[in-house]
Parts: sequence; structure tokens; C-alpha cells
Amino acid sequence: MATRNTKTNPKKYLPSAQSKSLDIEPREIVLDPDASMQDGLDSLLGQIMAVYSVSDAEGPLTNRVERFLKRYPHLQVHRDGDTVVASTDLGRKNRVILAGHLDTVPVLDNFPPKWLAPGDPLIDKDVAEMYPSTPVMWGRGATDMKASDAVLLYLAATLTDPKVDLTFVFYDHEEVAAEYNGLGRVVEDHPDWIQGDFAIIGEPTSCGIEAGCNGTMRFDVIANGVAAHSARAWMGEEMAPYFEHLAAAGFAIDRVVAVAGTATSVVSVREAMTTYDSERVHKARVSADELAAIEERLAAEPLAVRKTCVGLDPKRAGVIVAGLVILEEVLGLAGADGYTASESDILKGMILEAARA
Repeated sequence: MATRNTKTNPKKYLPSAQSKSLDIEPREIVLDPDASMQDGLDSLLGQIMAVYSVSDAEGPLTNRVERFLKRYPHLQVHRDGDTVVASTDLGRKNRVILAGHLDTVPVLDNFPPKWLAPGDPLIDKDVAEMYPSTPVMWGRGATDMKASDAVLLYLAATLTDPKVDLTFVFYDHEEVAAEYNGLGRVVEDHPDWIQGDFAIIGEPTSCGIEAGCNGTMRFDVIANGVAAHSARAWMGEEMAPYFEHLAAAGFAIDRVVAVAGTATSVVSVREAMTTYDSERVHKARVSADELAAIEERLAAEPLAVRKTCVGLDPKRAGVIVAGLVILEEVLGLAGADGYTASESDILKGMILEAARA
């Protein structure tokens, strides 16, 4: 049903060839009883996608889910914190648990969500190839895992006489440390709410069945050596001698001035410049944390999305991440907590040096 940050929609949902943003924060989640299954699923997905629910901010979506479920008399609804549990009680021999989390990871320029028209550059290439002529849902949580939540809400509302009893669990804080996980909390505090013979978690698996994980292991690792990005250790090894030579010669680095496209692009992206402003860029200060955040954000985006980034020249989209990684390594080797961007680049310096000779 969903792939990455997208969900396909076979219905001719869009009235035109233009992508369409959704109305944000609908007051209630509703399901038209006369709608087809596909239309009902599309509608539910759009409604829950339009409610912001990053971890620790699930409350507004949980409230809507709880009110939605309580409208159906065949369900018994319980709530603990921001976890909602809805169950049938038909006296069936077996019970199946269907669970999905309501929270998402932090937003990265992908909220509010929208239906993308076929051909929109935001659609991932693999999704476009699989569904070339259908609209696609784009936005934070479309895959992990609001598409599955929409299915669970639809089933909860429409399966009034299932062959087995059903328990639906919509839980909070899945995307953060396990100690905050709402499903674990309910298992411990209300084990009677979720007794069952079989359980399915609706995480994205391209509709395949995968065995659940058995937990996580965490380690503190101490590694000695030259500081560098773990994926590009050679960069630290090759650049380190230059900084070691400076230190041996008695030079102390108290400020890093960075020139050229990578360094200046960081400023224009940070400031969301729709039109590049060299006066604002020149002498702008960029902290190492800001640089790392922009690098992480751009590295996580598909190239087509990166090309739409406000403040970034689309022609740089294919190389900007490599440049940012190199700049990060230089700051680390220099022991600097940031840099100053300069529009007066190395060519001007060479001209001045030649003129003084």
C-alpha cells in the first residue's frame, strides 16, 4: 500500500494534473458509510496524514482516533496516555491483534502532506515506475506508518462480524527510545487489553510478511584514531597531515573562513533564500551544528526532492552532500565550531598576492 514517503492512490482523486496539498488538522476523522473501500481508505489516509504527530506530539491525532472509534458500538475502546485500544467482544475462539503507531519521525520539509499528480518530481523513481499513471500520497508518515493506520481504522469501523475477535492498538512513541513506547506501557499496565493468539504490526514491508524483531542491543564504542566521517575515513587520514604541519609550525587556528559554492550554499539554504543575496551571505556565521543538520537533511532526500530545496541551486543538488561532508571534516580537523562564509574567494586572494609580489 505504501512505499517510503509515498502511497499510491489508484482512484482518480485529483481534479486536475496539479499536485494538491491537504487541509491541515481536520476537526474529526470521518468515514462515509456509502464510500467504496478504496475511496474510504484514501479519505482516512488523507485525514490522518493532515494531523501533525511527531513523537511526543501525538495527542491531537490520538484524540481524533479515539473519538472515531467510539462512534462504532461493536467496539470497546480504552485509552492509556496517547495509546488507544479498541476491541470486539463476540465470543470468538481466537483473537487477532492489529497494531500501528501514530507517531512519526521529525518533519523534514515534508509536512503538510499532499497528493502528487503523476509525473511530479517528488515521486520516488521506483514508485513512479510501479504506478506511472496514479496520484501518490507524499509527506511525513505516509509509509511509516499512517498508510497502515488508515487500513486499521477502516477495518475497525467496517468489520462488525469478523471470524475472529479483533483488537486494534494505536500507540504512541514508537519512533523514540523504547522506554517511552506506548505499546510496551500498555502491555505492562493493562495486559488484559491486548491478550491474543496472533499479532500483526503494520510496519511497511511492501505487503510482505516479516518476522518481528527481537529487540535491540546498544553499545558504547570507543575508537582511537583520526577523526573523520565513518563512511569516508580516508578523508581524515589524507587531510590530517596538513593540520598537523600547521600546528608544528606554531599556527593556531582561531577562525575558519570558507569560500565557494558549498560554503555559501549552506547560508542560502539556512536562510531559505528564494533569490540569492550575496550581501547576506558574505561574512555570515555558520555553526558546526547547523552545517551537520543541513548535511543530514539533504543527504536523506532523493535527488529530485533536493533539487527543489529553497536556497539551493538545482545544479548543485548532485554534489552538495559530498561538499558538505568535506567541509564538516575540515572543521573537525581544525577544531573549529563553525565557519564564516566569504564571497571574496580564492581567486581574489591570488590576484592580491600577485599584485603585491
